[in-house]
Formats: sequence, C-alpha cells, structure tokens
Amino acid sequence: MPDIPGFDDWVETLDIDLGEGSGEEDSRRRRAVLMRWLKSLYDSQGPLSKDLVEIAFVLDQISRAQDNSAVVLRDIERSGRRCPTIEVDDYCNAVRISIDGSYTTPSVWEWENPEALVETAAYIQEQLMDEDVWPECPIHGQYLRPEARGGTAVWWCVTGDHPVAPVGELGTASTQ
Repeated sequence: MPDIPGFDDWVETLDIDLGEGSGEEDSRRRRAVLMRWLKSLYDSQGPLSKDLVEIAFVLDQISRAQDNSAVVLRDIERSGRRCPTIEVDDYCNAVRISIDGSYTTPSVWEWENPEALVETAAYIQEQLMDEDVWPECPIHGQYLRPEARGGTAVWWCVTGDHPVAPVGELGTASTQ
C-alpha cells in the first residue's frame, strides 16, 4: 500500500502559481484563500494529482461565478431594467461570464467571497454600462460601485461615500 503524503508534502508537489496579486498584502490573502481551499479539497478527496486539482479549482470557480451572477441578476431585476442573459462557463481553464453573448476572459480572478462577488458585480456592471449607468444611488443619482466592506460585498456610493445595500439586496424593502 503506497504512503499517502501529508497535506504540506502534497501541496509542495503541486507547484502552484498564485497568479499576480496587487501587492504583498494581496498575495498573502490569495495564498491564505488558496491554502484553505486546498485543505478542504485534501480533507474530502485526499491527495489528487495536479491536473485533477486544476480541474476541481476551475469547477469551483465556475460554480461560485454562477451563484454570484444570480445574486447580481436579482439586483438587476429589482431595478426594472432589462435582464441580460448571463452564462458562465470554462474557457481555456478560466471563468468566462457571457452577458448577452459578450465577454472577456478571464471574467473574474478572485477565489473567494466577498471579493469574488464584488468582482462579478463589477464585471456585469461594466458590461451593462454600455447601455446606461447602473445601478444609481437613490440619494445622489450617481453610479454605485461594488466594494468589499467589513467582509460583505456592498453597492457603495462614491459621491456620498456611503453604502447603499449589500450586493443582491439592492431595491429590497430593507434597503429603501
């Protein structure tokens, strides 16, 4: 019976590229997120090959992007604007979010919420901004920007420097 490597030994065999962060703090955060994900995968599946780890990672990212796209779509629906057709899939081992057939790849880089939800909301917002500004602050009439604040993805009014609603709850009774 072959020896099963411990978690640390297994991770070393994977030779993981963390991608480009936006500084030392971001690189530490990304590494911590990835190590949590790898530990969860290792605990549930054991020491998988690098190829299987990469497949599992992309599938997990796609699932998160699908969930996050649905959250943002609820905000779009409540705003009364036309709802786009949103499709999420894998394109060359990256997440592709297609908005009415238009996309850039990769569409999202982040690996964990709330950052991944913020990035998904910003991506969808950017695609919709070709038509008009969405969403708008009900107080200032200016566009809102999705941001991670206090561990939550929120729609943030840049003009008034205040939160308007958590992403996914824009226009609900609790935020009006």
